Amino acid sequence: MNDVKTFNYFSHIKEILSTFDRRERSIIQRFSQVTQKQNKDGHNVNITKALIENPDICVVELKKCLDPEMTDQAFYKALTRFKDLLFESLILDVNIKEGKGFSDVFIQQVSSRKKILQTYVLFSKGLEADGRKLLEYVIDRGKQYELYDELYEVLHWARNENGLRYGKKKYDKYTEDMECFRICRDAVYEARNIYYDYYIFSDRAGGIPDKVKRIDGALSRLKELKSKTDSKQVKYYYYLLLSEHYALIHEKVKIYDLERDLLELMENSLALKMELKMGVAHSDIADMMLACGQLEKALIYSTKSMTFFEENSYNYFVAEEIKFRAQFFSGLYEKSAETLASSQCILLEDKFPLIRCKYMYYEACLLFKQGRFKQSIQILGKLKLLEKDKRGWNIALRILLVLNFIELQEVDVCAAQISSFRKYLERLMKKGEILPRYIYINKLLVSLWKNSLDFKRTNDEESKLIDKLKSEEIGYRWSEKSPELIVFHEWFLNKA
Repeated sequence: MNDVKTFNYFSHIKEILSTFDRRERSIIQRFSQVTQKQNKDGHNVNITKALIENPDICVVELKKCLDPEMTDQAFYKALTRFKDLLFESLILDVNIKEGKGFSDVFIQQVSSRKKILQTYVLFSKGLEADGRKLLEYVIDRGKQYELYDELYEVLHWARNENGLRYGKKKYDKYTEDMECFRICRDAVYEARNIYYDYYIFSDRAGGIPDKVKRIDGALSRLKELKSKTDSKQVKYYYYLLLSEHYALIHEKVKIYDLERDLLELMENSLALKMELKMGVAHSDIADMMLACGQLEKALIYSTKSMTFFEENSYNYFVAEEIKFRAQFFSGLYEKSAETLASSQCILLEDKFPLIRCKYMYYEACLLFKQGRFKQSIQILGKLKLLEKDKRGWNIALRILLVLNFIELQEVDVCAAQISSFRKYLERLMKKGEILPRYIYINKLLVSLWKNSLDFKRTNDEESKLIDKLKSEEIGYRWSEKSPELIVFHEWFLNKA
């Protein structure tokens, strides 16, 4: 057989079937037997049997198993019918309900959509009583699980079906309910978009002022959406961004109320019974606890959140990053080194290049703590992705580079690096706002250089600068969420 199209199609079918586990393969075998009557030639049964018993079978051998006299065109059609059978088996109730990774919400959504189709068919057959029972079921489940798309669709159909029959009052009631669910549906979509839009921005920005400015507008809009709907999903996204807001502004009083409210919401809402949403909630609480100095709680929540996520997924690495920071800031350097060493992120650089780049920076920070300054410098020269964040990550990289050269007592290089850093900040200040903390760090470095790297003398002369960096004043305080893992004022005072 020289038909490239058939060969490629066959290879794709084998690739699809290779993702089926033992249970799913057993189901496709039974399903092919049940549907054999629809396909009178019985090819689906034979193809299933051949591919499952001999996964390495080639396309020529399979064709012979079916019918040596079969034309290439007929064989191709048999393959397309089998592929349709594979896809159809994936949405069988037994696969959806017993399949791994499907949330209760997803199962209810699939079940509701099937019942909507069944309702249409029942009404077309004149079985209206049975159809109405299914309608009531879909509406009831839709309200419990906030399946607003399904609710809107089924009410739209019911309005057209029953509204004219029962009069304007009934018609208007359907319209009113539809509008309510449309508002809720649109609010959930917008809330989700606001949340992810912020985190796509935040993931690439290290500057705290930029994040605060962005999140203030997002929270204002989410609060509006929350007030005009009773959606648990909207409230969920509001709480998540509120936790980020508290983390950014170091709100250490309200975090425990928010922790309680978010967990209670997750526990009491069927619409949020999803592994992913549970994981994100625990991860965001961990991040909030980290930023407010509750490192033990941050470690507990980040570790737990990782159990909800698919291993080596984006969310998994975000939680792992919080875990690393909690360990690092707790002084558990061996543990944090183990977290980096055991991470699979290094193997997925093509898939998550930014996360991989951050992990390399964290390694450079660990090497600095271990006194391996030359190795730290080597890594800092490879972080091109982080350098693109001019007002956040790149500033932190430059500061760490200066500290490494100071530790190595490379006097000439120190002079060049401190001068370069000063000029870099001056250029940024002409273009926009710079965190005052970085300006004060620059002043201290310049003063330190003028004092020939005499830390004690510089400390005596610049005590006001140090006090600012140690303070909780907005703009000057250190943040656990910033790229500054080597806390500058602590490093400076330890050498003074």
